[in-house]
Amino acid sequence: HLEDREAIAEILRDFNFALLVTAGPEGLEATHLPLLHEPDTEGQGFGRLLGHLARGNGQCRAMERLAESGGEALAVFQGPHAYVSPTWYGDNGPATVPTWNYLAVHIYGQPRLHTEPEATESILKKLAARQESSLPEPWTMERVDAAQRTHMRRGVLAFELPIGRLEAKAKLSQNRTAEQRRSLEGEWRGANHDDSRALAAWMERLRGELQCPRHKVPLKDPNAAGSSRARPGPRSSRPCS
Repeated sequence: HLEDREAIAEILRDFNFALLVTAGPEGLEATHLPLLHEPDTEGQGFGRLLGHLARGNGQCRAMERLAESGGEALAVFQGPHAYVSPTWYGDNGPATVPTWNYLAVHIYGQPRLHTEPEATESILKKLAARQESSLPEPWTMERVDAAQRTHMRRGVLAFELPIGRLEAKAKLSQNRTAEQRRSLEGEWRGANHDDSRALAAWMERLRGELQCPRHKVPLKDPNAAGSSRARPGPRSSRPCS
């Protein structure tokens, strides 16, 4: 599991095209969409996610029900990921089988809907600013006249997802020997795949901080409704293999 807040925030920032999942009478529903993470800069919480759905998206009804009932939605952020061949571990250490390494963050929270024009436009502006910030001439909402902005606002359901609990996982072959991990890291550094090189960098960055992925512990936001202060849960006593 991964508990480094800076590392988690980086994943949420750099891989912000997420999957929003809800459950209701119609069953499971999911939408791929960009989400903006706003950290909690004052307390010890994890902050919130901001996003919007098109009004024509049937998942809006699920979000409305969850907001009314206090139920949770799930947002899944997929970081870099890559296949691992057993041959890349070298000849040192125990035998291995093919696997897949990855970084991922799961966020759970009770949706809060924003139907007021000012709140909706604020969220739209923040989402656009996040994506436009690196461009030489960033686009802003001010380029759209008032009538068009009104039309845009009416066509979306803006929401925030206060982060009630969070599960961050970094599966980076931490159950292998140090020699095997170094061999894999070297293999990935020379790969022609961006995700493989990114995982090599994460392996170096998090070296010594990771535990066996089976021992993942969910983190709870002590500031979230209905939450108590975060405490590590029980960990498996089974050895990693």
